[in-house]
Amino acid sequence: MRVLVIGGLSNNVSVSSTTVYEPGPNRWISGPTLPEPLNGPAAVLARDGRVFLFGGLGLGTSTPSTSVYVLPTIGGAWTRAGTLPIARYGATAVVVGSSIWVLGGLNTTTSSTNRVEVYDPNTQGFSAGAPMNTGRAYFASAQTPDGRLWAFGGLVTGNATTAASEVYDPGAGRWSAVAAMPTALGGGGSILASDGRLYVVGGYATTGYTNAMLVFDFTAQRWSTGTMLPLARGFGSLAEAPDGVLLFFGGRDMPMLGFSNVWAFTLGSTAWR
Repeated sequence: MRVLVIGGLSNNVSVSSTTVYEPGPNRWISGPTLPEPLNGPAAVLARDGRVFLFGGLGLGTSTPSTSVYVLPTIGGAWTRAGTLPIARYGATAVVVGSSIWVLGGLNTTTSSTNRVEVYDPNTQGFSAGAPMNTGRAYFASAQTPDGRLWAFGGLVTGNATTAASEVYDPGAGRWSAVAAMPTALGGGGSILASDGRLYVVGGYATTGYTNAMLVFDFTAQRWSTGTMLPLARGFGSLAEAPDGVLLFFGGRDMPMLGFSNVWAFTLGSTAWR
């Protein structure tokens, strides 16, 4: 298992690096450089092992990108793989069958979109999907084993957040509202963990950055709180190692300082380390 940290901000400047974490030997290695610096791209691992990247915010610009890139292997190179119908950053990408759905995002630095684009990795083309009820960016999402897509919270403008949540039923072909988050929140690290629950860690609320852990039970459709991070962090990334350990990478706090910390939390425990 490897975790890729792709692009992002360093000292409030977009970067083009790809860094790879290997939990087994507990080490970082350098990966292939992106063709351009990007902050807030949507990344996803396709079923065939390729990594796809959608949009982002470039270096020294307030204009989001329409770029789509693909990385065939860790030892390979990023190459262009299409063009988004609209520029965006802070979107979410989810594998649905043989396609990739790109959901939401900020299409300017102050306005989010509810658009859903369906990407075909073979043709590198897009088609329109059913739009979400709420425009959102930097939100938590998951696809459950029954095929439904879920979207939780997020930023609705550059700094205003929402607690609204919704689910897409592929049979009905539409989105419908579900239990709102306990706190209006965007920019949290999130993952559908091996215990079947969604974890949202850290993030940005209207009052500032938070160290909260929010846990969603899909069966009961109910939120609960978990063990808080040691410090408030927003816009970090969350992954799960094969041994049931959640890993929270980086993030930033109110002074817009970026951090290189990695915290670990074993599912079922009561402390980060």
